[in-house]
Amino acid sequence: MAAAAVEEPPTFGKEVCDEVRNNFQPLAAQNESLYHPDDLVRIKIDDVYVSRFLTHQKEDKMEAAKMIDSVLIWRQQNGIRDLDFSDVKNKKSPLNSMFYRSKDKEGSDILWVQPKFFDHTQRREFEQYLLWLIETRPGAAECSQITIALALDGVGLSQVD
Repeated sequence: MAAAAVEEPPTFGKEVCDEVRNNFQPLAAQNESLYHPDDLVRIKIDDVYVSRFLTHQKEDKMEAAKMIDSVLIWRQQNGIRDLDFSDVKNKKSPLNSMFYRSKDKEGSDILWVQPKFFDHTQRREFEQYLLWLIETRPGAAECSQITIALALDGVGLSQVD
């Protein structure tokens, strides 16, 4: 049985996205030092990315602009653009307990997470790796959904946190 095609997210026209960008400009002028430069470029040129915020904010252009501001600040504070775990796959690492394998019945990628290999002293690194996996997902439609599956076999009280 073939997996269903991944549904593309709604994309609003350039004019609508430009309205959101215009609403974002005053916020950007106040907070520009709080954003990663590459994220600002993405907002300026990527209508699909801007459409994600519009969709989430039920097409409210001002709320979408505010959300862009808060997301870009969060991305910079958490160093999302600076994450690079590309060499993890070649190492024996507990981070390899998170990986993509297969698709669900709607055609979305399945991200498998095995908590039994987590080390609570490396929580921040696990969180960053999870974000990196989502950010660098190969061949995925922009903002398509993923399914996260927790493999809880062998999980004990020491992993509950």
